Amino acid sequence: MAAIEIRGMDELLRGLNDLQRQQLPGALAKTLTELAFVAKNKISSEMQSVFDRPTPYTLNSMNVVKAHQLSLQSKVTLKDPMRRNPDQHYLNPQVEGGQRWFKKFEARLYKTGILPAGYFTVPSPAGAKIDDYGNMSKGQIVQILSYFDAFPEAGFRSNMGGSGRSRLARGTRNQLGYAYFSVQPNSRSRLHPGIYMRINLHDGSGQGAATVIRPVLLFVVSTSYRKRLNIERIAQETYDRYFDMYFTSNLRHAVNAAMNR
Repeated sequence: MAAIEIRGMDELLRGLNDLQRQQLPGALAKTLTELAFVAKNKISSEMQSVFDRPTPYTLNSMNVVKAHQLSLQSKVTLKDPMRRNPDQHYLNPQVEGGQRWFKKFEARLYKTGILPAGYFTVPSPAGAKIDDYGNMSKGQIVQILSYFDAFPEAGFRSNMGGSGRSRLARGTRNQLGYAYFSVQPNSRSRLHPGIYMRINLHDGSGQGAATVIRPVLLFVVSTSYRKRLNIERIAQETYDRYFDMYFTSNLRHAVNAAMNR
């Protein structure tokens, strides 16, 4: 969160006449709100520089809290439609630095016993379907959760169950059969801990390899981020650069409106 508030009120009041002082709270509230929207747009622009292919959802992830005459402070905050603790927002590690929180699908894999405690997931380009923004396909994430029966019984998605896993392994005329399996830390497998896809390549001739294994999600101990998006700096620079211009204009309009009443 970045707050935008008045600095140097005594200096601001100096030289104002009575009418200007009467209109001051409204002009200041309007100015602070407008500056917050300017800062919000500048933050979205900077996201395109510091992030790799940010999604439209991320570019629109900032929210403005407007200033009021009795609360002369505006804010630029991270939207959180899940209404969770702000510290758990998915962008917070980019803003504050440090370790990220569990993603929702990671929490479900953890509850199912697939994802070990203390581990996070990283998509592998060898087996994960990556979208235009560099993120793993939601459809594949849902399929993996369904495969491991990781959805709660009352969830809106059905789990695959044994029969569904069998159908997936058999494949179809146009789709090779495949299965997912997990490798846990400290196992005897030579594979890195994670979730893998075993693809059935056997065409019935008995020639060539029967299967190929591709990593889909790798388990990693830590995913720490350095601070890349400094929204407080952007808000401060916006105030320093634009306050005088916006305030002068808003106060003049407020005084003119009062005189014409």
